[in-house]
Amino acid sequence: MAVVGRPNVGKSTLINCLLGEKVAIVSAKPQTTRQLQLGIYDDDAHQLIFVDTPGIHRPRQALARSMVSQAERALRDADLILWLLDVSAAPHPIDRHIAVTLSKRRPEQFLIIALNKSDLLARLDEASGVAHLSLCDHDESIIISALSGTGTAELLTLLCSHLPQGPRYFPDDQLSDANMRVMAAELIRERVLEHCEQEVPHAVAVEVTSYQEHGGRTDIAAVIYVERESQKGILIGRGGAMIKRLGQEARAALEALTETHIFLDLRVKARKNWRRDERFLKRLGYH
Repeated sequence: MAVVGRPNVGKSTLINCLLGEKVAIVSAKPQTTRQLQLGIYDDDAHQLIFVDTPGIHRPRQALARSMVSQAERALRDADLILWLLDVSAAPHPIDRHIAVTLSKRRPEQFLIIALNKSDLLARLDEASGVAHLSLCDHDESIIISALSGTGTAELLTLLCSHLPQGPRYFPDDQLSDANMRVMAAELIRERVLEHCEQEVPHAVAVEVTSYQEHGGRTDIAAVIYVERESQKGILIGRGGAMIKRLGQEARAALEALTETHIFLDLRVKARKNWRRDERFLKRLGYH
């Protein structure tokens, strides 16, 4: 099932909420999700595979084109489509762009609209979301808050009721398809998104260059890439204060994830215009 929507509408927050575990990084910064990632829900009768997609937008760079291409590919392949819209604000031009894309879906693809961020509304009534629901023909709709959990149990029931019959593709204790290198890189990038503003978050990529397990200890070496020397200075901080803080917080998150002691070696490098470098993007796994 593809979970789609414009950037920062709450797709990753919703998947984490439905699974009861953190499988995708979350940030208030738009375009946090850059790659397709699976979140896997299991109960006695169902296995629901959520495909967390990058936010669909109008791309201007190679990285952005890769992100949108992945989201559109997930749309083509999905049996179910869950479209998240921000019910607390008027429809955005990108929402209308997504509506056009969804109007071309295959007839057998079931479309559910989830009107998210209801916790930001002072009052909820029948008029809430009317403009959003009129964007595109759909099969079902529901009002939710991924942040507070309101309506998410009902959404899960709705999704399961429309699943096609099929085999279980993953073990019942698996929550995601991401390997530990990918998870480590994403958790480090999440810390950067949390603490850095302006142009830095979009210019950041993380590459785990070494991941070694030694019993109860895991040694991780990673490089944080930015596009300019000035951005590198921001990430390092005065006297190394910022990179130290990023390392401490990433280490704590990784220790909670792996349940091992983490030794984390973080470096920062400037690589000019890496978001336009097709070969480098492929190396990072964005193609």
